[in-house]
Amino acid sequence: ARPPLPGRIRRGFLDGIGRLVQAVRYLVLARQWAGRIAEVVPAADVWQSEGLITLPVALELRRRRGGRVVYDARDLHVESAGFARLPGPWRRLLAGRERAWAQSADAVLTANRPYAEVLDRTLGVRATVVLNGPLAQDAPVSQVPVRERLGLAPTTRIVLYLGNVAPNRGVEQLCRAIAGVPDAALLVVG
Repeated sequence: ARPPLPGRIRRGFLDGIGRLVQAVRYLVLARQWAGRIAEVVPAADVWQSEGLITLPVALELRRRRGGRVVYDARDLHVESAGFARLPGPWRRLLAGRERAWAQSADAVLTANRPYAEVLDRTLGVRATVVLNGPLAQDAPVSQVPVRERLGLAPTTRIVLYLGNVAPNRGVEQLCRAIAGVPDAALLVVG
């Protein structure tokens, strides 16, 4: 049973206040982190942000110590992990901040052309593609098919997870779910 409307409104209001406090706290912490880093790290030519979480830190370090900021946008941050579970208005606000921060960076990097195209559309930045592996013609190729290497029957379907093996990436759920898929094997590459 859903709570009466005044209870839902109150909970929604308190949730909104809590998220606002969390956002302000994060911005304050980002400045504090940058301040502590600036105390112990010499001035740098480049401050590289590995994702959205560290981007305001890198921008603050540039403001305090000079240099340039490179934003390595290796994921669609506002659409992934915990950010994707934020209510719509908060996700839009965060997306706007990411856009402004990315446009403030001196350069934006990403891992492939499709990501670069999305970043151009969503952030209004032209990202440089830096492949994080060997070029296709240089990649070592096994002469043994993967099914044979893993001892799988030719009819076994392979479900491939390719990405970061870390909490909140869906790997745990995928491991549980694969048990219910007949004649399939999960291959995790990360």
